[in-house]
Amino acid sequence: MCSLLHADEKVTVSKIRITVGKIEYLWNADGVVRLDGEGGNEIIREYAVRSFMSIRPGMKLSEASLLDKCAGTRRRLLDSGYFYEADIAIVPPRTKPLERTVVVSLSTGFFKRFGGGNAWGKFGMANLGGHRQSLDIFFGYNKNGASYLFSNAGRSRFLAGGEFFYYGPGDLNGTLDYEKTENKFLVRAKAGFELFPDCTVVLEPTYEGFGFSSRGLFSLQPVFSLKKYINSGYQSCADFSVRGFCYPAEGALKAEESASVKYGISRYFQLALKESAGASFTDIPDNAGFDLYYAEDRSVRSGYSRRQLTADDFAFASFELRSDFLSFSVPPIIDATVQAFGFADIAKTKDDVLDAYGLGLRLLFKNPVFAYFTFSYGVNREGSGRFLFCGTAGF
Repeated sequence: MCSLLHADEKVTVSKIRITVGKIEYLWNADGVVRLDGEGGNEIIREYAVRSFMSIRPGMKLSEASLLDKCAGTRRRLLDSGYFYEADIAIVPPRTKPLERTVVVSLSTGFFKRFGGGNAWGKFGMANLGGHRQSLDIFFGYNKNGASYLFSNAGRSRFLAGGEFFYYGPGDLNGTLDYEKTENKFLVRAKAGFELFPDCTVVLEPTYEGFGFSSRGLFSLQPVFSLKKYINSGYQSCADFSVRGFCYPAEGALKAEESASVKYGISRYFQLALKESAGASFTDIPDNAGFDLYYAEDRSVRSGYSRRQLTADDFAFASFELRSDFLSFSVPPIIDATVQAFGFADIAKTKDDVLDAYGLGLRLLFKNPVFAYFTFSYGVNREGSGRFLFCGTAGF
């Protein structure tokens, strides 16, 4: 029936059937109705499930656009970590050729979260109370604290959260430089909106770098982020973000943007590209420069000093060629991938051009655990090298 439509002819999503385990819902223009009665308890609330979806009843769009949105919704559901399996089917009714029923079948995931970095670890829980609500606890030699986020609070697009960290010894970015400086703290609140799935606007008041004998810096940080799933290639996607920094007490302003693309050449090979740029619009405090030394997924991974990799303005680019050369399972449900990669980083600051070339290895515990560990070693054109260990899956 679908093949009889003209390429520009639109179809209407008449209803969406959602199954989460043994619980079934029907979502149509009149609202959401539970079909299996009220016998079973919801593991995850129905509105939390719907918040991940970029399709809704009443949408009019082409058949190709519907397929694209369903594919993106499926990947988003799986990437969220709330679901271990997700299948989406499009069913044309027998009597109404321009209407479509979308059937979404889900099995809930593993809600505990694990991770870590250089001399610290992380344990967390997602799906608190059946909501898109998570709490992570960090502990270790040089990073201790907690992070909390409640997305779609009050059945809305509003999100709120916060984090508190104690860094030591004197190591605000979680590295181990063995510098005998004062231990520091960071406190951050978050409030904003998810405009649509994978697009958020958030304001983050932040007080960082303060200790028992230093006052630190307070800033207001507006953040815009956008992600797009790409259906060409294998598991391809693109990300874009902008973050501003306003320091009211100092009258200082700066901002940065980042964009990245990950293209799956095949199931085993990926090409990843990233660019970032930052600018200071006024004189900024000495300890408010952009960090290119250990910023997650935006650092020059070779043997420059922290001072060389701190700048008021910068342009940055990074390239990685990745190979998922080994996959294995840890019974009963943990799947892991070992990824090798080669990389090249380059950054331009006011005073210098900085580079890095090297190799790395990642251990990726994907759905349903979501714990990532990255090891890399890079050298610059001067032959100076650096080893890095981070808790990230890469950009």
